[in-house]
Amino acid sequence: MSFQKLSIEEYQQLLESKKSTPSGGSALALTLETAASLCLMVCNLTVDKKGYEGVRDIIQEYISLIVEIKEEAKKLMDEDSIAFDSLMDAFRSKDKNEIHKKAIDSAMVPYRLFNQTKKIQVIAESL
Repeated sequence: MSFQKLSIEEYQQLLESKKSTPSGGSALALTLETAASLCLMVCNLTVDKKGYEGVRDIIQEYISLIVEIKEEAKKLMDEDSIAFDSLMDAFRSKDKNEIHKKAIDSAMVPYRLFNQTKKIQVIAESL
């Protein structure tokens, strides 16, 4: 299931349900995407505004970076649940090697989200 296609209300209902996915990583990805959208709003309000010509180039660079972060967040929103579901399948299989591999895979999504969040934080502070 692609969480991106759900309404906010539908996503929230899934998040609060007894299902294990979506979970925290997916919620963080949505929050990151929202933060990126807010940064884009600031950039779009600034880039062509009179009196801000001196920062136009950096704002345009920020726009490109923010769009990349936003697209990565969209992908990671679903990847987090896929990775977690795979880890749960590995636990059910009781295959220690598979569990180890899937545990690493599932930890990489939050790590990637953390890195993207730090990038948007730097941009937001500059804005």
